[in-house]
Amino acid sequence: MTLRELWERGEPTVGGWCVIPSPFAAELMGRAGYDWVCIDTRHARPPARRRGARARRARAI
Repeated sequence: MTLRELWERGEPTVGGWCVIPSPFAAELMGRAGYDWVCIDTRHARPPARRRGARARRARAI
């Protein structure tokens, strides 16, 4: 079931806020079983070459 479907049904969801600028940290959070992970790019801005890597690693789970 997608996150949107859970919200439309009024189901509670659990998520986390990833502020560590590391693809590995995003992957760990993705594997932790959260329904969603917010990747903070305002307060934990990684170098330009690694910005998309965190999203790709979290999404791959």
